[in-house]
Amino acid sequence: MDADGEVGSDTSLALDSSGIPHISFYDSTNGDLKYTRAVGNGWQTEVVDSTDDVGGQTSLALDAANRAYISYRDWTHGDLKYARRTGATWAIQTVDSADDTGAYTSIVLDGTARPRISYLDMTHNLLKYAAWSGTDWSFSVVDAAGNVGEATGLVLDYGGQPHIATTTAWQPISNTLVGAAAPGASKPWMAPTATPSAA
Repeated sequence: MDADGEVGSDTSLALDSSGIPHISFYDSTNGDLKYTRAVGNGWQTEVVDSTDDVGGQTSLALDAANRAYISYRDWTHGDLKYARRTGATWAIQTVDSADDTGAYTSIVLDGTARPRISYLDMTHNLLKYAAWSGTDWSFSVVDAAGNVGEATGLVLDYGGQPHIATTTAWQPISNTLVGAAAPGASKPWMAPTATPSAA
């Protein structure tokens, strides 16, 4: 798959409509974001972003056409970045560059293949949520209680509402956005609640 230096950390896996695996990962030797997919009996691997030290804490989603979307951390600048496969190339955006941010990313696509991302603002210790409207990004603070947002996991329900699982002091909690998730709209988040322990 890839044995070029110290590679393969911060992986994210998604299966396409044919059950073929796609993986995003961090090449820590070269400081690159990489992406690979199974092709025949082998793997096709490519560099997505090699600008400075990038590619940590990746999250991967595929759209209905099996195109890849990746959220990840820019270690050099402390930014949240996003890459989208467009034909044979990648379109790359800096989503959030305020202070030190973009840690522990999780990405999902809504019903129109627009990305939603949960992540941690390291400077202010905030759990944040970003949504792409088709023209720009909107942001909301999910949880500002302190010591939040590590290892975020984001899903959308059948109504398109986001739900985020994360940790606080290493205890699992969940946050749910209340109301319609209209692009650019500011909606209240339910207070985090501890996940019940198994009996």
